[in-house]
Amino acid sequence: MDIKTKYNIKDKVFFVKNGAILNGEIDQIVILLKTINIVRLENGDEFDRKTGTSISCCIKNEWYDENVIYPSKEELINNLKYGE
Repeated sequence: MDIKTKYNIKDKVFFVKNGAILNGEIDQIVILLKTINIVRLENGDEFDRKTGTSISCCIKNEWYDENVIYPSKEELINNLKYGE
């Protein structure tokens, strides 16, 4: 399984905290892989195995999902304007 991240350690990024646009450098990256195995209910129904990946980045001792940080201030502002 390949897991790709949008950013690397030491990348400079922009994010919003308490309504203010801030920037910082990524200090750490954590990747969590969540797995749910087949679950069989008493009535015989089954749910398939599912996996999901969560990637978080530590910036200035705070953790942020990689989907809420941006490589430039302009991209962050555009996302706030247009929800891209």
